[in-house]
Amino acid sequence: MLKKGAKPGEMVNGIDIDFSDDGLIPPHKSRKITTSQKRKRAVNGNPLNMEVETLLVVDPTVYEDHKAFLQTTDDTAIFDHIRTYYAHTFNGVDDKYQRSLENDPDLRLRIRLIHVLIITNPLESTWTDVNIVGETGNEFYNGKEVILSRLTLNELQRFVDRQGLTFEFDHVIGVFNKDLWSDDRTAFPSARSPVIGVAWLNSICSDGYKYSLSISISLSNSSSSFSL
Repeated sequence: MLKKGAKPGEMVNGIDIDFSDDGLIPPHKSRKITTSQKRKRAVNGNPLNMEVETLLVVDPTVYEDHKAFLQTTDDTAIFDHIRTYYAHTFNGVDDKYQRSLENDPDLRLRIRLIHVLIITNPLESTWTDVNIVGETGNEFYNGKEVILSRLTLNELQRFVDRQGLTFEFDHVIGVFNKDLWSDDRTAFPSARSPVIGVAWLNSICSDGYKYSLSISISLSNSSSSFSL
């Protein structure tokens, strides 16, 4: 179900959204950067003002988490809670980028959440289906389903392409409450599990590469982790 435009509001039921543990995950794919992809410079001495309009795709595990947190089966209340929760999250991400670039001579960057796609049926969420993006023999780890970074990232793109969305967006973030593993099958599970998010570098808004993944920590915890 497509829910349009996140609405800002007050703190969601006392949830403290903490961004201190955000991290950068190296890309799984190397890309050559052409001249047109290199960092844009200031024009006439003024920094460029750029805005990243973002589509958020919410996996059923996140929907179920909010449903359990609210202790309700009212989808309207659950959808509103998800929208408000991620509105706060994106406000924090946007603030982080603004503060980190406030003295940059070339660039000012805004992150905007423009649409939220909430998936309630696990059968429709092919991009987090362990039968499609999981690994045989490692279906679960620490009580959570395991999905692989590269497979999930590529399947997210295919999933979004199939939706036939008519609005424009610069970037897509998929969120879920599963264990995201690196693709290094030679490493031990403990070394593959700490991934909290993945994305292509130098390609955040490029067709075919404007997709990223982020684990959404359960609301039963005291804080949330989110990466962009």
